[in-house]
Amino acid sequence: AVEHAVSTGTGGHGATPPNVTAAVGDAFTSGVHVGMTVVAAVFLCAALVSALLVRNRPHHITGTATATTN
Repeated sequence: AVEHAVSTGTGGHGATPPNVTAAVGDAFTSGVHVGMTVVAAVFLCAALVSALLVRNRPHHITGTATATTN
C-alpha cells in the first residue's frame, strides 16, 4: 500500500489508509530527528573551533598619555 501510494502520489480512489498515513508520519519524524542531530553536531564542532581559535588580545594604546596633577 505504501509503495503504491508513493509511486502514484495518491492513496487510491478513496482516502489514504491509516497505515500509510502513519508510515509517512513516522518517516517524516525520523528524518527531522536525523536532521536535527546533524545540525547539533555541526554547531558543536563550530563552537569548539571558535573556542579554540578566538583569542582575546590586549588593546594597545597608540597615543602618549600625560598625567596631570593639580
